[in-house]
Amino acid sequence: MTSLSPMTVMSPVAGSTLLVYDGDCRFCRTWIDYWSRQTGERVGYAPYQRLKRQGSELQEPDNPQLAESLAELDESVFRGHIQFFDEDGRRCQGAEAACEVLRRIPGKGHYAWAYRHIPGCAPLSEWVYDWVAGHRELAFGAQKLLLGERLYPPEYTQISWLFLRLLSLIYFFAFASFHVQALGLIGHDGLQPVADLMRAAKEVFGDTGYWQLPTLFWWDASDTGIQALTLAGMGLSLLLLFGFLPRALFNKPCKGISKHLFKSSFNSSFKSSSTSLSESQARPLATALSELLSGLFPGLCLLLLYLLYLSLVHGGQDFMQYQWDLLLLETGLLALFLVGGNGQGRVQGKGLGVWLLRLLLFRFIFMSGAVKVLSGDPTWAGLTALEYHFQTQPLPTPLAWYAQQLPAWSLQLFTLMVLTMELLLPWLIFLGRRPRKLAAWGIVVLQLSILLTGNYNFFNLLTLTLCLLLLDDNDLPSWLRCALDWARGKPATPEPPEPDSPRLLVWKLPKYLLGIVLGVLGLGQILLGLGLASAPASLAALLSRVDPWYLANPYGVFAVMTTRRPEIQIEGSMDGEHWLPYTLPYKPGDPARAPLWNIPHQPRLDWQLWFAALDGQPPPPWFHNLMVNLLFNNPQVLALFEAAPFQNQVQTEKGILTAQPPRLVRARLYNYRFSNRRERSDTGAWWQRREIGNYFPAVQFKIKASPLNAPEPQPEQQERQ
Repeated sequence: MTSLSPMTVMSPVAGSTLLVYDGDCRFCRTWIDYWSRQTGERVGYAPYQRLKRQGSELQEPDNPQLAESLAELDESVFRGHIQFFDEDGRRCQGAEAACEVLRRIPGKGHYAWAYRHIPGCAPLSEWVYDWVAGHRELAFGAQKLLLGERLYPPEYTQISWLFLRLLSLIYFFAFASFHVQALGLIGHDGLQPVADLMRAAKEVFGDTGYWQLPTLFWWDASDTGIQALTLAGMGLSLLLLFGFLPRALFNKPCKGISKHLFKSSFNSSFKSSSTSLSESQARPLATALSELLSGLFPGLCLLLLYLLYLSLVHGGQDFMQYQWDLLLLETGLLALFLVGGNGQGRVQGKGLGVWLLRLLLFRFIFMSGAVKVLSGDPTWAGLTALEYHFQTQPLPTPLAWYAQQLPAWSLQLFTLMVLTMELLLPWLIFLGRRPRKLAAWGIVVLQLSILLTGNYNFFNLLTLTLCLLLLDDNDLPSWLRCALDWARGKPATPEPPEPDSPRLLVWKLPKYLLGIVLGVLGLGQILLGLGLASAPASLAALLSRVDPWYLANPYGVFAVMTTRRPEIQIEGSMDGEHWLPYTLPYKPGDPARAPLWNIPHQPRLDWQLWFAALDGQPPPPWFHNLMVNLLFNNPQVLALFEAAPFQNQVQTEKGILTAQPPRLVRARLYNYRFSNRRERSDTGAWWQRREIGNYFPAVQFKIKASPLNAPEPQPEQQERQ
């Protein structure tokens, strides 16, 4: 058996507290060891067997009340229940004694409050305690299975710090990916100009529009405003990633400079009153202000990143309505509950934030499995979904071709494994440390398999990052903990936490209430997603009211598996006979073209064309804008393509270099599938395709000529051929 650290055996002196337990009980020793790590010197612990051997020392104690109480109790009392003696020598036992110990552990006083104030809580607690006391070996076995033989107080400081850095990196990927596409998608001459959206929103919502459509584009929807927003998101992500502000404030070479500046500023403000601060007076003020800024810095970054990305989600319209965009917003918002300054600019892991993010991960993974079952899709019911998935998913990787060649029985087995993992593994999140680690590794394996065979930008990376919070600091290998301590600048011997003061609890109350509301909203999404009739109408109404802020979102990917792969091939021509294709960065196109990798980037036009092909006729409005922009060789839209056939410059009669746009554009529809081994061996092609027909007929753009004194010439309707 793992040896336990020596207990603090406190002599019964005045003003002390003491917990007496059965030293022969393995279950008791484990929990006493666990509690002693958190209470420090606030509680003393002693096995009654030791007190019995040292009974002579209790004859003339400094605390006669405690000595008298101990003398009155026989051995059977100690064997049946733990006994707690407070500072005044008063005794309580069983569940009440455990609550008294927990009351002296920071952040766990609510157990004692519930025991004393909630009707029925005390007798229920005592019943549970008595049952465990009567089945100690069974309880110890369950503890070993769920929590391990030795218990550790949960610590999330390092995990939270690492999680926030990885989250900031994902934010950077998301902003940077959209930045290079933004003007072509939502710019002034883009496919869905955000300026048009905002003009329409102002007409509909008026002055209260921000609360209905929360986006910063209300103030500036120009191309400059779009680029400024994405660049600001990238900059804030890097600030959070590297922690420039706290590093500048607390780095030793900078500390003296900052204090000097603070002192100078304070002194200059007092010159008018002939008052000057000495160095000893300025130093505490400078330190306090620095610590305040450092504590606010991560939370401020996270809040601004949430608001900026929320603006993009609304402004991006069809091109930003993906589940990973909503998951990033919700994760970034809940990450605010992890942030707490400890006076030195370091992040402290908070249990509330950890559990809110665990609930989010549970909701995402479980609902992804639930929607597959509830949809009634025959491919999931018949375990044939993966026979189609690898070649019909939006942007497969090269490894997807090899996965497609696996035998049908193995793909059916993997389909069953996917459903099992998504439906069962999330429930382990709510059990002890060991089952939670099993859930983490299972979800990691699932996400890595998806990541290796499909290009889902930062989606899987974000899910893997959420899996970090299924662990705590004690689960990290020692070398990683040392590396994180060095990166965080953590002191070698941190001070033990002090009990929460009433004033601090008042400040925490709104945070906990908000966390509870967000947790209830998340549970409401589960009820609605499962179609449970018991979901309250008031909860659905509340979800509808906060829907524009994406505080809690519905999740569930691939509820219905696509069994075919229609692809849109856009072409241009100068004469209507010879057509040249427009090549997208990551779409199949040429059958000989191998699938590519694009993680963590998301080519959003490529994705929307995948959905447009599946939806069939009629084409979405933004597709009409796409075809018109191609007729004019709009450079911002052409930048969304890998190759445009009419982008090369030619010299006119006057010697001017210009790009001649196509006279006509059209879109053809093909059905694609992966080549099998023999087809690829014979032709070298990764894909096989068959033409289905027209998706968008050939069109051209003409302008009528008119006399000089006539009204402005009007463009004709697009001429379809």
